[in-house]
Amino acid sequence: MQILVLFIFSFSFFIKTLVIFSCIVTHTSLTLHLQHLGLLFEKEPGPNNLCFANENAELRNEFKRVFTPQDLHYYILANPAGQLPEDTDEFWKGVEKGKRLSLTS
Repeated sequence: MQILVLFIFSFSFFIKTLVIFSCIVTHTSLTLHLQHLGLLFEKEPGPNNLCFANENAELRNEFKRVFTPQDLHYYILANPAGQLPEDTDEFWKGVEKGKRLSLTS
């Protein structure tokens, strides 16, 4: 019985570790891909940073040059399969879809 409990605990820990690792790999590969497409990653935008221009709802996607961890979160929420966007416009559309999904849940 103790061996079975230990096995279940070990298996559960393995699955949780695998899920966390998968999230890190997804986040890292998506970040690198977006940087390759020409976007800049801003980990913590400050109040005097022009990166807040992205928060302007009237700013068209083609003029957005900076993405944040929150943008990554929304994109991943909208694309659970982990598909990488083909271009920045597709990324920003995914971000908007993820925002809408987070508001409805």
